[in-house]
Amino acid sequence: MPNKKPTPDTFQTTLPLPLENEEHLDISTLENWLWDAACVIRGATDAPKFKDFILPLIFYKRLSDVFDDEFAKQVEEFGNEELTRDIIKADHEDALKNDRPPIVRFYIPQEYRWEALRNHPADGHLGEFVTDAMRQVARFNPRLQGVNPEPYSTLYDPACGSGGLLIKPRLLFEQNHPDKKGQAPQIYGQELTPTTYAMAKMNAFLHDFIGAEFRIGDTLANPRNAKTRYYSSISPNIS
Repeated sequence: MPNKKPTPDTFQTTLPLPLENEEHLDISTLENWLWDAACVIRGATDAPKFKDFILPLIFYKRLSDVFDDEFAKQVEEFGNEELTRDIIKADHEDALKNDRPPIVRFYIPQEYRWEALRNHPADGHLGEFVTDAMRQVARFNPRLQGVNPEPYSTLYDPACGSGGLLIKPRLLFEQNHPDKKGQAPQIYGQELTPTTYAMAKMNAFLHDFIGAEFRIGDTLANPRNAKTRYYSSISPNIS
């Protein structure tokens, strides 16, 4: 009797990784590994949404690598890993409190280092752990939490899609400045696809952002907003 294929609930989540002693990882191998990782993580999610799962993990891995490199340099200076870990944590907390640059660019708590994420058991709580890890890293590194617009600023997205990257900072401003809604940033966007353009217009309308300006068209061939003004922040949602 032929062996049955594993169901999503019992699918083996261990992925074959390149050998550590390999000096180079060719593009084809990397693409295949990312595809397999996406299949494991996404479950029943449609293939076009792979990036919603994979890109945050790649970004998180990069942050962890940066921290590991800078942590190693500090260990050379202080001579002890445990002491270095305590110094970096105390320094980062003081840097946030006093609005100064810390000695490491990004702080990753020990319990949320990449190794902890990578070696987390497939016990049904991996997704919860990843979510908690990303939230904690964002809390310790406010620069990762997105645009924090100033009063009367202008935000522009040349490939705005449904307008999410413009709506979120506007909502953040109103959350942080509930008594200054009249000073909220003005948002501008352009979108190529008519259906998605309509969604952006509806998105702004549903949030009562009546003054939002969205244009339809090819931004590269005919940038209808960029020709007429300068912007405080530009958030291109290009994928």
